Amino acid sequence: MSTTAVKKMKTALRTLVVCALLACSGAKHDAPRGAAAAGSGADAAMADASASAGSAGSHDTTDAATSSAGTSSTALDSGMDLDAGNEPAGESVCGTADEGAVITLACKSGQIIDRIVFASYGAPTGACGAFATGTCNATTSVSVVEQLCLGRASCSVPATNGAFADPCNRVAKRLAVEAVCVVGAPVEPMQPFKGVANSPCAARTALGVSWYYNWGADESEPCASPQVGGEFVPMIWGAQTAAKIQSAITGFVGKGYAHVLGFNEPDHSDQANMSVSAAITLWPAFDNAAIKLVSPAAASDGRPWAADFMTQVGTNGLRVDVLATHWYGWNAGSCDAKAAGLENHIAWAEGVAGNRPIWLTEWGCLNQSAPDENTVVAFYQGALAVFARHPRVQRYAWYPWATNCGLVNSDATLTALGKVYAAAPAYR
Repeated sequence: MSTTAVKKMKTALRTLVVCALLACSGAKHDAPRGAAAAGSGADAAMADASASAGSAGSHDTTDAATSSAGTSSTALDSGMDLDAGNEPAGESVCGTADEGAVITLACKSGQIIDRIVFASYGAPTGACGAFATGTCNATTSVSVVEQLCLGRASCSVPATNGAFADPCNRVAKRLAVEAVCVVGAPVEPMQPFKGVANSPCAARTALGVSWYYNWGADESEPCASPQVGGEFVPMIWGAQTAAKIQSAITGFVGKGYAHVLGFNEPDHSDQANMSVSAAITLWPAFDNAAIKLVSPAAASDGRPWAADFMTQVGTNGLRVDVLATHWYGWNAGSCDAKAAGLENHIAWAEGVAGNRPIWLTEWGCLNQSAPDENTVVAFYQGALAVFARHPRVQRYAWYPWATNCGLVNSDATLTALGKVYAAAPAYR
């Protein structure tokens, strides 16, 4: 077979696969699959290839469901290397979704997602196997999808500004993804997600958390293994000399800690009580390449402080790897079952964080927002749904020392909220 014929045959096969999967040329849902349902474009391409190549034999196309706009669509390639072996053999899985919907990518049994061939949130063009970025494209597209999908048998990716940041304001957006599945065992997602603040080992173990902190630099009650009681994250709570901060950071690195938390609620006079300029002056002392830096966490009403700090970080060329923030319900109804107030705060944080992940290091329901435990349980369940829509929320740690917000009873048993908390995923 000539080189020209081979190229034409590959083009025809790709066209057949894509069209059969995406129902191009207006094919009806009940039409036969394969070349007949693919439309005249595929027929002409195959006929042209066959004329050049002679009798090339027959090829089966994979049956796949199509879906309407606004929902996820998934397509599997035939497994043939249509690009002449430039990439390791595997099967492509594709999805598209309009803004506000979710793409679910799923490999065949025994396979995992090995790489992301294409991802664009904005105005991508083309179809599976031939996607291209358009005039609007979020620069975070590939990294967000990789974080959610690589090494997994399946993954869900929300097509939202919260997930990717808004690449083009007031424009209806779309998400398109192409991944490659290969034979392999799923990799256990080992990114800590669910945490708690200042709880003893037994409580952390019962709650199944993957990380914790205690507003201090030293572990107060370590468990025998981080896999049991969660990874400890130290904090530089308030103002110190630059030399003391540098010394503490060096000690954290020596102990193998991966992150350090910055100043605690510096916008409040009863907490770290620091101006933005004072925090910026001390921030270079944190900068050690061997540890990731989590920003100071302003209180719920400290948005101006946090926004100013992050602006000055950029202006002065400083490093912040993660944005930390706090949120509490206060007034009646603010801890509702949809966690709407919390989601509003997260949306604000996404705008301040840039491309950085977000840690919700204190949050809960205070005052009139927690009239009873059932209200708080419903709020927490709603918050989990919010986190699923906002994958940039990388970690959270509940504040359990408030009425109806406790996780563990005095006899060490779990409260009703604690049982729901314990059942939630520890990793993400």
